[in-house]
Amino acid sequence: MPYVTGNTNFCVLSNLISSAVMTEDLVAAITYAWMITCCMIPRTSQALIAFSTLGFKGVLYMYPCVFEQCDLVTGGFINAKYFDGNPIPDVPLCTAVANKLVWGAGSNPGDELAVQTEVIKSATAGINIYVECTEDPNLYVDMATSTSYIFFYKLWGVFSLILIGPGAVSLMRLSRQGNLITWPSAVIFLEGFLCASLRAYRCFSGPYYLTAIAPIDWNSILMDAWDTPWSVAATGITAMVWAKVVYGKPLGRMGAMIFNFSTLIVVIAILVVTYYYGLLFATQPWTGIKFPGGAKALKDWSAWPVIVANLSFSSLFFLLSLVGLLKIARIAESSSALTETIKKMLPYIALQIIGIGLTAFTQIMYNEHVNYIASRPVAFVLVYGFHIKEIASLIAGYGQVLAFLVTTKSSSSSTSSSSSTAGQTALGFTVKDATVAPTS
Repeated sequence: MPYVTGNTNFCVLSNLISSAVMTEDLVAAITYAWMITCCMIPRTSQALIAFSTLGFKGVLYMYPCVFEQCDLVTGGFINAKYFDGNPIPDVPLCTAVANKLVWGAGSNPGDELAVQTEVIKSATAGINIYVECTEDPNLYVDMATSTSYIFFYKLWGVFSLILIGPGAVSLMRLSRQGNLITWPSAVIFLEGFLCASLRAYRCFSGPYYLTAIAPIDWNSILMDAWDTPWSVAATGITAMVWAKVVYGKPLGRMGAMIFNFSTLIVVIAILVVTYYYGLLFATQPWTGIKFPGGAKALKDWSAWPVIVANLSFSSLFFLLSLVGLLKIARIAESSSALTETIKKMLPYIALQIIGIGLTAFTQIMYNEHVNYIASRPVAFVLVYGFHIKEIASLIAGYGQVLAFLVTTKSSSSSTSSSSSTAGQTALGFTVKDATVAPTS
């Protein structure tokens, strides 16, 4: 149903409803498509507010079944804009599944009828439908808005802000060394400032999908495409720098240029791919993009490119770390500066491996279960999809920033110009130092 204007606009209720009809006690029935078309796309709640001004006694919101599940827990959004309040606080709102599916073992029982189908039938057959709405408890929302749940969720936001401290120290050290415009600086800024701030905002204002402050598209953006592209880009840069550290040989001026160009291409590719796919689901009402397989396929394509990237980088870090350990054993005596750099970074690279791997795990759990939340254990979404997701990001983020913090400390405190230069060369700070490196 396209969003249109004019006298035929079904979003203007006065065009559709006779004032004579409103002498009766009536409940309005609206569909998910009507909400998207009349409220979310134009970013206005006027169509919904009209139910109150026209005198309806209630609104029945028929939410569609998706994938394997009819989810009334996270789907009943009536927000048209970010931070919108309840547009119809004086009108009771009931939710019901629109279309009945075959329920699997352990699933919640759905409404006895496919409500939307029956409502459409009644409109053409002149049948009256009577609705009884009850105020049932919502276990998931009640838990997600409890004091203890919110306390810990906001605590992860505090730890994200704390990460700005070591990030600032690292950048100041790099600046004093004349190495501010470098790839390590980019990682520190992206992970220690930008991503830390974005995650803190999500923790302080969330948990999304289970709060009433955002429309469905913004819920998806905050969970799938908020900090993720920049975080994956920082991980890509760290992988490139770690590979150079483990390689441990001088690149030369041309080699340094190739390294910098390759790293830039990796960053651009990551940002383009993760933003494009991460926003697919959230922007679909405006773009009209469809995938074979429907909403399930669209949601998968929004999540899996990032999951694959995290699993790939986690595996790459692990393999490079093994190479680094072998190199330490082989050249420990002949190249103290290189082995010292690897030794200092290795524990924090291990943190990144844990954090990135755990992030991929939580993304899989969240993507596969958020739309089935009503029939899944609480931990699948409320714990893995929110708390563990933030903890995993913190582990990876601290690992990336601290890896460069310890190396900048080593370089700034070094009294030996040769060892200091070797350490900087391994990290690839500047092109001018690329010709000086430890012998192997």
